[in-house]
Amino acid sequence: MGADIQEMKIAYIMNCLDKSEITPHTTRHNFESSNYPIDYSIFTDNGSREKHIKEFVEGFATHPIFNDENVGNPQALNNAMRMAFEELECDAVLIMGNDLVMREGWLDAAVRAYQGIKSTGIIGWSWRGTGTSHQMRGFNLNIVSEAERIFGSWFIPRTTWEKCGYFSEFSKYGCWDSTYNVQVNAAGLLRYYLVDYPSIHNATNDSGWYRNMKDEELRKGAEGNLNRIEEIKKTKKHYVSIDGILR
Repeated sequence: MGADIQEMKIAYIMNCLDKSEITPHTTRHNFESSNYPIDYSIFTDNGSREKHIKEFVEGFATHPIFNDENVGNPQALNNAMRMAFEELECDAVLIMGNDLVMREGWLDAAVRAYQGIKSTGIIGWSWRGTGTSHQMRGFNLNIVSEAERIFGSWFIPRTTWEKCGYFSEFSKYGCWDSTYNVQVNAAGLLRYYLVDYPSIHNATNDSGWYRNMKDEELRKGAEGNLNRIEEIKKTKKHYVSIDGILR
């Protein structure tokens, strides 16, 4: 960690549901390549059927959480984010995927960008191409427009959480990330990808019950997402409480 970076307390948040063939390797790689200290790891096992993924969560996470069944992706993330910001008093959280492989120095770069660009809302590491690059305070950024979204793994600082709060729980899987982008944009904060630090999607075959679950929950979440976006536009509010109320 360079002398010009102010120390931040950071939690790595991840949900797990099976996929023991990629999760441990990907996660260990991301920790080893961060080039910045990660103080806490809050991993939620959302009812995995695979023994090895439960063993990994138990052995690796500083704060392992086990659910007997899938309580939902945004639901588990909200629980972990509340723990990170309210109980552990973190300065930032990382909302991480178990199938996204990060480039060397990914977290160090995010901390530097956040501390250099005070209007930062969400930082991402794109796996879909870098897009248009803008120079800002020495960083190459793909600053997304109001209509665009940051997807994948995220860096969310406390300053964003204080203004925007938690994820909307429309279903067990979908659309919470799209809605949160709208909340952050409505709060007047920047959302951008670090162009020089793309991630790689370690794609797996999401077939069978897992793919069917995701597709069904995405359909359920779509209507709630559209309604919440309209609510944000009409009320000019952008903070969602832990109980899902827009305030």
